[in-house]
Amino acid sequence: MPHRIIPIPELITPYALLMNFLYVPLVLFVNSFAEQLIILVLFMIVDFLTGLFKSFVLQQKFSYHRALAGLITKMITLCIPFLLNFLSRGAGKYDEQVTDFLPYGLSALILIEFYSILGNFYTIRTRKELEDKDLLSFLILKIRKFIEAFIKAFKA
Repeated sequence: MPHRIIPIPELITPYALLMNFLYVPLVLFVNSFAEQLIILVLFMIVDFLTGLFKSFVLQQKFSYHRALAGLITKMITLCIPFLLNFLSRGAGKYDEQVTDFLPYGLSALILIEFYSILGNFYTIRTRKELEDKDLLSFLILKIRKFIEAFIKAFKA
């Protein structure tokens, strides 16, 4: 089968540029942190399934919208490491510090999912709703305050 010759204008399409801008960094990121990302995704799946089982045990009515909202929240949470990766590429002279932070960010997300799984198991076992303490929201607020302090110090 003969090779297809790609004309130069096809390489400069918006689609090709978007693929080069997004796809290549994502593949490099996934290759760098594959083990942690696999663990995070597995924990997210287990958390979702234990959350469904928890609602069954508590005899809560199944809501398609609530389940979909949970899945979307998991997908948004999964975007955080990718956004940190893009931040490290655009941070200029601070790119190494941000890149060094990425494994810790992934580890924090894994711990948050584990905490949620433990809470689901507690509720399943005791049939009592655990007081929901959203660890992810707490950490995001702390990170935001840290970034605000960093920006204020950088401007001064």
